[in-house]
Amino acid sequence: MLAAVMRELPTTEYSPREVKKAIVGSGAASKEQVQYMVKTLLHMKTTPRFYDTTDALGVAICHLHRRATEHGKFKDWKAFVKANPKRVVSKSKP
Repeated sequence: MLAAVMRELPTTEYSPREVKKAIVGSGAASKEQVQYMVKTLLHMKTTPRFYDTTDALGVAICHLHRRATEHGKFKDWKAFVKANPKRVVSKSKP
């Protein structure tokens, strides 16, 4: 991180709980759960040998998720519908 800051590159930090919540849905997830979900989300054929590998990939996925929600995604369905009324299809009753 020091090297990035010295080069004036943007840095972001995430707590382990925040990464686990973004990947598994629970901040109290185990390393095995994170490993399984990273493998599943990235459609990996084999399980990475080390937890450090899946931890790093988990941080990257968390970062992408956070960036996506900051830039153009909606916080809930109500906001999406309000911004995209023509994309909403209602079922007609028979």
